[in-house]
Amino acid sequence: MRELPRIVAETEVGSKVEVEIWREGKLIKLFVILGELEEKGKVEFSQTEDQNPENKAITNIDALGLEISNMTEDLALQYNVDQNIGKVIITKVLSEGPSFNKGINVGDVIRRAGRKDVNNVNDVLKELDIAKERGSMAFLLLITNGERERFVAINISKN
Repeated sequence: MRELPRIVAETEVGSKVEVEIWREGKLIKLFVILGELEEKGKVEFSQTEDQNPENKAITNIDALGLEISNMTEDLALQYNVDQNIGKVIITKVLSEGPSFNKGINVGDVIRRAGRKDVNNVNDVLKELDIAKERGSMAFLLLITNGERERFVAINISKN
């Protein structure tokens, strides 16, 4: 897995390549056409309002390289997850952030942050602040995709 970014970087954009993936315990071969990742600047820690009529808050957390939001019915449908598995959903994983190589995906749901269950985005932010104040090197998240639940430690020592 560590060599995948290098292999992709060395392959011409628009190339059709064969990829093997694991799904439901089986090896599946797919053909994909490589695209170019859009360059975006680092996201600063801020809370912005989404442009939809319901005005849902989306929070960018630069220290984690994640964009998260409180779970809504619309987001559950958009990311094809059960709305009842958690209250905070990951809506973006920044390629230059510390979460990128941790197997965290858009649509994963945060169930715990630090040592606490989370009910909203503010709970995640509060626990991150506590971890930073303690001088922690890593921030622990319990995430699920609806099928698998796991703990992920994200390096926060540089922030």
